[in-house]
Amino acid sequence: MVFSISGRKTVLFRRTHASPFVDYNKRSADMIVVLLGNNTTKSLELLQKYGVKYVYVDKVAINDILWVPLEYSGYLRKNGIPCRVEYIRYDPADSSGVKIRACVARFGIGPSLKTRLVPVFQKDGMVIYKVPGG
Repeated sequence: MVFSISGRKTVLFRRTHASPFVDYNKRSADMIVVLLGNNTTKSLELLQKYGVKYVYVDKVAINDILWVPLEYSGYLRKNGIPCRVEYIRYDPADSSGVKIRACVARFGIGPSLKTRLVPVFQKDGMVIYKVPGG
């Protein structure tokens, strides 16, 4: 919803609303590497690749999970992120929806990346960070 009122493009959004012309699973894997990976240079390269200028974090994001299909487990591990396998709903809004096995990670921003992001707005548990060079 943030992108709809801000007018900004987003890298991640609700999976079931993704364009069929976007490799949403690859984007998700890349953003997990950005946020939780152990290589700040790689994180900043990926942020630049997607043209990310700001990172928006709120209470919903903090309590959300990030997931990708199991085929991305090697990519995550290569970047220092363990693949915790769980059955999750493809569409979390559909309580009777299909469950799939996936690599799951809790949302967060790794400490080395967090030191590079500049908070530009904070209110009621929501923070907007400016990406260096963004």
